[in-house]
This record gives sequence, C-alpha cells and structure tokens, in this order.
Amino acid sequence: MRADDRRHEVFITEQLAARSPTPVDHLAEKRALQDLARRMVDRPDEVLPRFVDLAVKMTGSVSAGLSLFEADPTPGIFRWHHVRGRLARFDGATTPRNDSPCGVTLDEMGPVLTRHSERMYSSISEAGIEVPEVLLVPLYIGDKPLGTLWIVSDDEGHFNAEHARIATELATFVGIALQVKQGEERLRQALEATLRPVRGLLRRQGLAWFGDYRTGGGVLACLEVTPVLPQAHER
Repeated sequence: MRADDRRHEVFITEQLAARSPTPVDHLAEKRALQDLARRMVDRPDEVLPRFVDLAVKMTGSVSAGLSLFEADPTPGIFRWHHVRGRLARFDGATTPRNDSPCGVTLDEMGPVLTRHSERMYSSISEAGIEVPEVLLVPLYIGDKPLGTLWIVSDDEGHFNAEHARIATELATFVGIALQVKQGEERLRQALEATLRPVRGLLRRQGLAWFGDYRTGGGVLACLEVTPVLPQAHER
C-alpha cells in the first residue's frame, strides 16, 4: 500500500463529525473542571495525572496517557507519562516527534482520530501495541506545545465529536492553569530578586525584615518592616 493510501486508512479525523454524538453531561464537565481547579491550587503535581483519569472516565476509553514533548535530541521525542489502563506498562516509553500520531496532532493543532496506527508507525507496532482507535488532542502552555493527550478505545467507531470536544476543553483548561502557575512562579522569583538588595539595605540601617512578599490566591501581601532593637549591654 502506498504511503498516501496508508495515511488515509489510518487518519480518520473526519469521521468524528459523521458519528452520532454522545449525550452532553454538563454537570460531569463542571465537576471535572472544579476538580482540576482545586488540585491546581492545593496539589498542582496531581493536575496532569488527574487530567488523564478524567479523560478516561468521560470518554469511556480503555487507556490514556500524555505524550510530553522533549526537544532534545533534535528534532525531539515524545515521552509517555501518567499512562492509565491497558497500556499502563508502557509508561516512560518514547516515540519520535516527526514519525508518530502525536507529531501529526501538534502539526494539525487540533483533535486527530486514528485507526490502527500501529499499521503505519513502527515505534508502535514493534512494541507489540494494537490500538483499534485513538483520539488525540494537543496540549499547550500559552503558544508553547507541551505534548498531546491520547485516549484509546478497543472498538472502532467509538469516538465522536463530543468526545473530541470534551478532551479539547479539558486540555485547554489544563494548559491555562499551568500557564497561570508558571506566571506566579516567575513573579515570585522576580520579587525575590528585587527584595534581596532591600533586605541588605534594611540590615545596614539596623532594621530586620520578618516575612516576605508572597503570592496567595492571586493577591500580593506586604509584611511589616520591624526595627531591630539594640541588645542591652550587661552591666
């Protein structure tokens, strides 16, 4: 089979719109976004794995994971993280940036649906992986590609446009949340660098700085400058 014919057989994104959509569950979506928002505030390290768990649950899939992009070595690779379900044993596996469905998804900048992608990509087939259908959506932090979310079904014809919409909205929310978190960290570092010479000046003036500027709930709080009292000399 020619390469163009094989690609047409494997990449079937246009079928998403032609299939009957899954009924919308607005309450489940609201709860999922609230869950992710709480974790971003309280336990940010749990956001990405929880994102994958929610994608599995809300699309009725058998496996899912994140392929996060690593620029080195050039032209880059995708490394699998937080893999759930049937393919969990492949957590940490890698695929080439320019020879994988994940690479196509970043190039397309939108949802991609594949059918038996192991028939086109040796990195998948050589691992003994068979994937009847995979839905992929890109994940960005701002305009920087972080990687892709991929969701696997054992049944051809499973995914539809509603699944793609849900996965895309979850990915968009996670990307925005991670961007905000990165912005807060850069702000904290900038304030720390700014305050460093201030602390030195205060010390030279016989003053001490208790506390710091800090971000909390998106609000900057300035703590008080307290004079250092000279110690009484022993008589």
